Amino acid sequence: MIRRAGAIATLATLVFLVPIRGRAQNGNGTFTEAAYFNGRTCELVFTGTPSRTADTFFIWNVGHGILSAPFDTSRPNLYAVLPGTQHVVPGYPQFNHDHITGTGPGGPGYDTTWDVWVVVPGSAFNPATYVGPKSESEMFQLIAAGVLYGPLGFAQAGFPSDLVLRAPLACRD
Repeated sequence: MIRRAGAIATLATLVFLVPIRGRAQNGNGTFTEAAYFNGRTCELVFTGTPSRTADTFFIWNVGHGILSAPFDTSRPNLYAVLPGTQHVVPGYPQFNHDHITGTGPGGPGYDTTWDVWVVVPGSAFNPATYVGPKSESEMFQLIAAGVLYGPLGFAQAGFPSDLVLRAPLACRD
């Protein structure tokens, strides 16, 4: 409990101390970020996101993917698991994270729109032995074991607001 509360307090404190900055993008502004789906590495695609017009959620450029929509709905979930190794934030290791989802193209309810949740270290978290999950079921097993805690809405975890995001998931066979 103390470790979880500490992780949430650390996130809440840092929300207002980290400068906002964009991500490197290709010429047309499209970029991708890795996401685990059932043990596979897929890519979230953020299209047409030139930095001067892009939406920024906290420190992350998410193109024009932020939706003004109700949060915690029946739409698919996308989880940001901290700590992680897929997305490394230079100078801010507390924001290194992995993306995990339980659905993808052709799956139940998949429509490129996500309720985005954060998962943080739990009371049994040990950085020396921690192996991050690569599927939604592995993540929930780690939560049940107390290694991870959540999922939490981003506002509950100390970020400025919850997040509903549109980004297609591309998986190669």
